[in-house]
Amino acid sequence: MKKIMVVGPVPPPIHGESLALDNLIKSDEINDSFTIKVINTNRKNVNSAGKFSISKFFQDIIIIYKIFREQADIMYISISQTKLGLLRDLLIINLSQKKSCKIVTHLHGNNLGNTIDSLTNLEKKLAKHVLSKVNSAIVLGERLVSNYRGMVNDVNVIRNGIPEDYIDYNEFEVAMLEKKDKKTLKIIYLSNLIESKGFLIAAKAVIELIKEGYQIELILAGAVHDNEKYEELLKIIKENNCKEIIKYIGIVTGEKKKGLLLNADIMLLPTYYKVEGQPISIIEGMAAGLPIISTNIGCIDEMIKDNGFLLEDSTVPKVREALRKLIEDKNLRIECSYNSRNRFEKYYCLDKYISGIKNIFTSVLR
Repeated sequence: MKKIMVVGPVPPPIHGESLALDNLIKSDEINDSFTIKVINTNRKNVNSAGKFSISKFFQDIIIIYKIFREQADIMYISISQTKLGLLRDLLIINLSQKKSCKIVTHLHGNNLGNTIDSLTNLEKKLAKHVLSKVNSAIVLGERLVSNYRGMVNDVNVIRNGIPEDYIDYNEFEVAMLEKKDKKTLKIIYLSNLIESKGFLIAAKAVIELIKEGYQIELILAGAVHDNEKYEELLKIIKENNCKEIIKYIGIVTGEKKKGLLLNADIMLLPTYYKVEGQPISIIEGMAAGLPIISTNIGCIDEMIKDNGFLLEDSTVPKVREALRKLIEDKNLRIECSYNSRNRFEKYYCLDKYISGIKNIFTSVLR
C-alpha cells in the first residue's frame, strides 16, 4: 500500500484548515487506499502566524527532522501563507523531492500570492525553482488559482466539504417547521474571535437593530484569540444592556454545534481576514439551511449566490442593512434557507472533497 505523509495542522486548536486536514486523515476512503503518516504543524496561537519566535524555530526544526526520517510515496503539504512558513515549506518540499517523493500542495486560504509577491528577487527564484517541482497543487476555488503565480503547472480546484449526514435533510426540514412562527430570530456567528473575522462588527450591527426594536439575538461561538478585543465586546454588550441578547458561548463542537446551527435563523460572518479562503463554518451553515451574510473575500463569492447576501465591504451599516432585509422578509429567509441547503448538497459534501483529493493522489502516482 502506498504511503502518504500528511504535513499540516491538525486539531487542536480548531480552525478551518485543521478541520479540513482532520477530515482527510480520518477518511475511510483514504485509509482504505493508503497508509497515512501525519506530521502536525499546528501552532497553539494562530495570531502569532508569520512572527518569528525561538519556540517556533525549534518546532520547525523538529518538523523538518521528522520529515527527513520518513519515507513516503507522496508528501501532501498544507502550504503556509506566511513568509517564514513558506520558506520552511519550500525547504520541506525540496527535501522530499530529493527523496523521490511526489509532492501535492494544498492551499487553504488566499494569501500565498501576496506572500510570494513580498519575497526578495532571490527568494522568488527559490520559490519558482522549488514550486516547479510540485506534481499537483490544490486550491479551494477558481478565484484562488492565481495564488501560485504560475509557478505550479497543475493546479486543481477542490472545494471544502463536511459529511452530508452531519445534518440530514429530514433534520433540516424539521428545523424549518419549528422556526416557522418564531418571533425572536437567532443570528449565529461561528468562528474564532479574531478581530478581522468581524465579530465586533456583527455585535455593533445587531445592537443598532435592537435599538430600532427588532426582536433578534446574536450568539457568538468560537475560541477567543484577541483578549483585548474580546474585552471590548463585553464592554459594548454591558454599555448597551444586551447581556441577555448577545451571548458568547465559547467553543462548540459535535451535537452542541449541530443544535446551535439548527436553532439559528441567520449565519453572519462579516470577515475581512486577509488569508480567508473558504470558511467551513459557512458550509456548516448551508448544511443547516441558514441564509448566509458574509464578505467578498477569498472564494466566499462562490458560496453565496441565491442563499444570502455577499457584502463588498465588512462595515456595520452594510451588515445592518443585510440583516434588516432578512429579518423583515420571511419569504426571502425561507427561499435562502432552501437554496443554502441545495447548494451544500450540490457542491460542499465531504465525499466530493475526499474523492477529489484521492483522485489527485492516484493521478500523481501514475
